[in-house]
Amino acid sequence: MRMNPGSTEKRPKVKRGMPWLNLLLFLLTVGTTLGAGYLQSVSLVRLGVLESAWHGAIAFCLGILGIVGSHEMGHKLMANRRGIDASFPYFIPAPTFIGTFGAVIRMRSRPQNRNSLFDVGAAGPIAGILVAIPVTILGLAWSFPMPIESAEGIALSEPLLFQWLGNWLVRLPSESALLLHPLAFAGWVGMLITMLNLMPVGMLDGGHISRALFGGRRLFRL
Repeated sequence: MRMNPGSTEKRPKVKRGMPWLNLLLFLLTVGTTLGAGYLQSVSLVRLGVLESAWHGAIAFCLGILGIVGSHEMGHKLMANRRGIDASFPYFIPAPTFIGTFGAVIRMRSRPQNRNSLFDVGAAGPIAGILVAIPVTILGLAWSFPMPIESAEGIALSEPLLFQWLGNWLVRLPSESALLLHPLAFAGWVGMLITMLNLMPVGMLDGGHISRALFGGRRLFRL
């Protein structure tokens, strides 16, 4: 009798995630981004342009988590569509001015080909930027033109898309500055994260995309 060796071979068990950890990290990140948004809003309340620091905190929290979450869910949904086992996002809370270091998903099975790797790598930035654009538009509409001598804050280097949206939506008088609403700052952060993620290095999305296009070692955390 001819035996099929593949019929008795045991496949390695895929290590499953811990949903409670995803939820815990998400709740912690909600807390840290609320705190970051609150700190950003204090000076706006002091200047009398924002009614409540909590309004700014909630807007920033929803904006940044919406962008980061959609980015990672873009990866996950495309992975599922391509038959790749991927975890839900692990958000990374951080005691910083933006409240988070982003999020990651774990790919627990390999992409079948380069096309699948490319699709999964590109889906995250596309989903993230599609959310970042309306977040930025709404945030800029809520932002506050001020005389330069009255403005407080830090001058930000603008991603090109953010700059284009700002020039399109906001017409500032001469000798004026724009104080960003916390929601607009969330859009700025989201666009910056997306642009940095597209750099073709290491475990960044751009690294996965470049490996899909040109070959090379594959890594499975997005």
